[in-house]
Amino acid sequence: MPNGDTRPALSYLVDQLVVGKDEQDKVFADILVAPAGLGKTTLARAIARHILTGRRETIPILVESAQWQNLINLTLTNILNVALLQLIPDGVGLTNQKVFQLLVREQLLVPIFDGFDELCLNPKSSYSPTTLINELLELVGDTGARVLITTRQTFWEKYGQGIVSGRVRRLDLQGFSNEQRRKFFEKRLKSPGERDMANRISAEIGRHLYETAVDRPPLQRERASGVPLMLELVAVYVEDNDDATFAPASKDPLGPLLEAICERENVRQNLQIKRERQMTIFENCSSNILLIFPVKAGSVCRTFEPRLQRCPEKI
Repeated sequence: MPNGDTRPALSYLVDQLVVGKDEQDKVFADILVAPAGLGKTTLARAIARHILTGRRETIPILVESAQWQNLINLTLTNILNVALLQLIPDGVGLTNQKVFQLLVREQLLVPIFDGFDELCLNPKSSYSPTTLINELLELVGDTGARVLITTRQTFWEKYGQGIVSGRVRRLDLQGFSNEQRRKFFEKRLKSPGERDMANRISAEIGRHLYETAVDRPPLQRERASGVPLMLELVAVYVEDNDDATFAPASKDPLGPLLEAICERENVRQNLQIKRERQMTIFENCSSNILLIFPVKAGSVCRTFEPRLQRCPEKI
């Protein structure tokens, strides 16, 4: 929350979308900001599912990048219509722009726009963050309606600074705490032994990424051991694997993890680049970078070719 408070994400956002605002509430768009892999898409789908099955009059219109990737004309109207028709195949009459806008303003339709950054960065899109936000705000108008938008943290911090904050509110999604991580593995894995191994691996990943003394509060979203995507990959590795260990006998123990991430992005971004090819591209990009890590804990220097740059003594 902007004031520093924390709320359960699912129940809070569902209430914000379906409960009418009071006259003092001037926020018309909530921007859900989080790093990649923290669960923005999963949460957006859960919100839509809860609204749809909650016996409410409101119908969620969930927009995902897979719906509009192949559209020739990437306008907001066309994108929303595709999402609407996917949910209501016989709802052609609702795609009329004035009808759709009226239903949104009456809170009968609630837009949930997942992947805001993906549309702005798409080569076929003419939208900037400001123009897309303004068009979404025009859709809801000065009414009790609200729209939910998700975006990656790096994108919003770079391009979202010029957005008028009076009608837009930033909400930061946090990663799992240690207790939430344990509950995740309890639901995800059947065997107590697998759960124990998954928790040990997740804790080790966190320790190895943060070997220096840094402040790590239980809900800090940057912690690898609190990132849902990372935990799911750990669960996939541990499940039905009697040989699961933190450091498997392999020349590249993180190779399978990186390949899984590449495969995920291939689907999400419609890259049409196989994971093996993505890995080769990354290797070529980093071929001129030399990382030097002293044996003893202390300073870390990074040498970049062809130019030499000094980084902070401690990372």
